[in-house]
Amino acid sequence: MLVLLILIVFLFFFRGLGALGLSAFDTWMVSTRYALALMFLFTSTAHFTKKRHDLARMMPADFSNPMPVVYFTGVCEILGAIGLLIQRIHSLAGLCLCLFLLSVLPANVKDARDSLTIGGGLPRLSGSLVTPPPASSLPCANLLEYPALAVVLVPAQMMGVHALHRRFPMSTAELFEAIRSGNSTAVISLIDSDPSLASAKNDSGISAVLMSIYTGRREIRDLLLARGAALELHDAAAVGNLDRVRQFVEKDPALARSFSPDGFPVIALAAVFGHLDVARYLAAQGADVDSSATNGSGYNALTGAVASGHTDIVKWLLEHGANPNYRYGPGYSPLLAAAANGHLEILKLLLAQGADLRAISKDGKSALALATERNHSAVADHLRSVST
Repeated sequence: MLVLLILIVFLFFFRGLGALGLSAFDTWMVSTRYALALMFLFTSTAHFTKKRHDLARMMPADFSNPMPVVYFTGVCEILGAIGLLIQRIHSLAGLCLCLFLLSVLPANVKDARDSLTIGGGLPRLSGSLVTPPPASSLPCANLLEYPALAVVLVPAQMMGVHALHRRFPMSTAELFEAIRSGNSTAVISLIDSDPSLASAKNDSGISAVLMSIYTGRREIRDLLLARGAALELHDAAAVGNLDRVRQFVEKDPALARSFSPDGFPVIALAAVFGHLDVARYLAAQGADVDSSATNGSGYNALTGAVASGHTDIVKWLLEHGANPNYRYGPGYSPLLAAAANGHLEILKLLLAQGADLRAISKDGKSALALATERNHSAVADHLRSVST
């Protein structure tokens, strides 16, 4: 059971790293790939140590010289493990490993029938398979215990064949992984295999287009749009597609006040990504410029425009009633955000509209303190001049 234990332990280890914020392991699919790679690397070592003679005895009698096959299968495991870690070929590597596991099945059958052991009774390995049945178990126990598990686990849990990916959510997970990492080549490959992925959504209802915008992957955003990605209202607002926004709102004016699946006001998405024409239209159709996110972040159109440095949008929002002293998140206000991000002109606009110069964050930092610690000297100098 040692090899199976290695697989399980490293699967949860890598997924734990993802839960702690290491984005490379933020999906079960990626974590499984890395865990399987380590498992295959571990089992390959038996092919090059003294245990290789035990593996040779597992070969069917038709092989008069089994040792080259033992070495070859060990190399296959190493190459397969490396392939699992390479974005462009991990699906092909998964297919090859599935075929590899099936090819070593005869050795497993002989192992089970002859009750062979490796290393004087240590857990038996066949190809990449562990088989340590007790003497009282059925003769085929090792055949059923791990080979079947591996044959099922490799395609189902790690990445499988592209033909299967087209029908299962794993392709979607791969697409979003590629978007987050900025791997446009992988995105193209996935969409080539399944054009509908251009309009895919993750478990939270976030579209591939919106994820590419969130992560600043403009090239991938443009690629998805060129491949015909379907845009819902929140996607269109974030992209800046005013015509598409109009199509939705003209059918149902209440949508102007709607939210994205992850809780952001549609007008805030237009503001944070710099689309003043969309924000103006939504406001004219009844959107509240002070509407805040429902996801706990508290972000609204003004905070998004301030953080992103869109001076024209900030000016327009303030002129249309946005609250310059709105508080959100860690006790931030638009003025504190402007100071922290070094946006001097925005800071001046906020002060002109009555932003509280004395506001401090929950950790006790003023606008001047934030500007100073982040080396925004022009902002700090201006704050000193208006505070005297």
